[in-house]
Amino acid sequence: MSYNANNSLQRAYKLRNRHFQGLGLQILAARSSFNWGAWREQYSKQQDKKWKRHGS
Repeated sequence: MSYNANNSLQRAYKLRNRHFQGLGLQILAARSSFNWGAWREQYSKQQDKKWKRHGS
């Protein structure tokens, strides 16, 4: 691989990394401001209903 192609690849990779880091931070911020426990409780109740429906 030529040096030039390698260089542009690395630059693209760095940009992509920065993008993903930004996304991760956004998700973390949303998750911490969001009441995680309440969401999980709701979700598990829904799952219980589904399973009971399948069981009967």
